[in-house]
Amino acid sequence: MSNYPGGRLDYLDNRPVAALVYERRKHLINLFIWQAAENPEATPKTTTRQGYHLVNWTHSGMTYWAVSNLNESELDELVRLIQEQTR
Repeated sequence: MSNYPGGRLDYLDNRPVAALVYERRKHLINLFIWQAAENPEATPKTTTRQGYHLVNWTHSGMTYWAVSNLNESELDELVRLIQEQTR
């Protein structure tokens, strides 16, 4: 579904986070991952802000945020594929 053009180390709220960058039809998708403050599992929750779709969830002690202006259904498909790989 997506190409994998790269990754980087970012800082959010003074904590290091992995930032993986995917591309789908000329839309960039940033996937931010960091250690969860608590360990509860959380199913994906989607919000929209300023034209960007944000999907966040927690799994196995890690917090995930996918952010893109890609349409919501295709972003949800990428989230589903990532979740399958992290089980």
